Amino acid sequence: MDLHNTFLNEELIDNIFLKLKDREQVLFSHINTYTYNRYVGDLKYRVYKYVNSDYRRYYYYINIYKYNFTINELDKICDMCIRGIGKIFIINNYYYDLRYIFEIININKNIFNDYKFTNEIMDLRIIINNIRQCISFNRYETINNINNQTILIPLRNLNNSSRTSLIY
Repeated sequence: MDLHNTFLNEELIDNIFLKLKDREQVLFSHINTYTYNRYVGDLKYRVYKYVNSDYRRYYYYINIYKYNFTINELDKICDMCIRGIGKIFIINNYYYDLRYIFEIININKNIFNDYKFTNEIMDLRIIINNIRQCISFNRYETINNINNQTILIPLRNLNNSSRTSLIY
């Protein structure tokens, strides 16, 4: 790669890239078309790695590349969100961790239309429909609508203090 009349070979560029933190890697990939084409695939598919495990990174990658995902890729993320859904403890009860599902619905409201829910998770269909009804023209209004729904307790702002990894 030629950078201001200085040639850098691919191995050196890869070493620089691998030493950077997540956000810096994204910024580095946007330096020019060469770095973008070389690293965007790797960065975009990191979202799969963080589904149901690291919400901050999942949120970051899903929002950076939300326009680059195809419907099939979004369907795969949906399937991973449902299959690996965790439970959280709030107010003496266990609830589904709906943060990952919320983010994917916030990108595409109709994403779960064709999803085949099994009998064990049929209650998630009702919850997902409630999340869909809460989606508004911006994130603030959507979160406000979520806070008014009793069934969506795991997504409420009231529980921020007990879950430090929650991002709104």
